[in-house]
Order: sequence, then C-alpha cells, then structure tokens
Amino acid sequence: MLETFIRALPHTYRDVHVSDGTSIRLIITGEAGGEWILLRDKGQWKLGKATAHKAHASVILDQETAWRLFTKGMSKEEALPHATIGGDYSLGEIVLNTVSIIA
Repeated sequence: MLETFIRALPHTYRDVHVSDGTSIRLIITGEAGGEWILLRDKGQWKLGKATAHKAHASVILDQETAWRLFTKGMSKEEALPHATIGGDYSLGEIVLNTVSIIA
C-alpha cells in the first residue's frame, strides 16, 4: 500500500523548480517499506526505484509515520520528529507535504 502512496511524490514536488538531475531519496523502514528516488528530468519529476545514484536530499521515515502522514492521520509538524532528513534539508522536507488519500 505504501508503494501506491509514494506515487503522489511527483505531484507534491510539482511546483519545485530545480536543475535537471536533482534527486531526493525516500527510505521507508519496516516490512511495508522500500527505497525510491524522485529525479528531476527534462523539467519534470520522475519517480523510480532507488539506485546507487547520490541524492541531493534524503528522507527516512518509519512505515507507521509514513502511512499516517500520507493519509492525513498525522500533520507535517507531528511527523517531523520521526523523520531523518539529510542533504538539502529544504528540498527533503517537502516530502512531508505529501498527501495520498483525502478523506
């Protein structure tokens, strides 16, 4: 299910205009987790499975926090203490604005 929620990331970053080649790595820990790369390419954000590519920002969330955050069960402010953001903080923090389900 989390993999489906992750597909909202390009939409979350739609108004973030950075150089092509800029990337954000998202790691969700736990059984339902995984690792993804959001890459700016030809003026668009593209989501894919993580590679050895060095990301400009990285975000690590546990699966419970990710689930609650992406379904509006937790605010960005509540999720922030549970997130580890590396690299370009302002770029990575935008992940916490992701909403995949609107009730």
